[in-house]
Amino acid sequence: PQPRILVAEDDRYLAALVRQILEGHDMTVTHAQTGEEALHRADSDYPDLVILDVSMPILDGFDVLRTLKADRFHRDTPVLI
Repeated sequence: PQPRILVAEDDRYLAALVRQILEGHDMTVTHAQTGEEALHRADSDYPDLVILDVSMPILDGFDVLRTLKADRFHRDTPVLI
């Protein structure tokens, strides 16, 4: 199966660029524009990797990281900030 990558980035153009690159390497990409949305997508999609922007609306990247690492289902998911 293709690796599932969650890209949490509020800049639509940067997110689209990252998506294009990753999909070009046969990865499945989902996108979240806010930290809150990133947590919801992590719970529904169970990504293999999270690419996380630090400065996002609602919850910043550090809050998202702390929440993911405190969750038993996501604590071992690699996160690239």
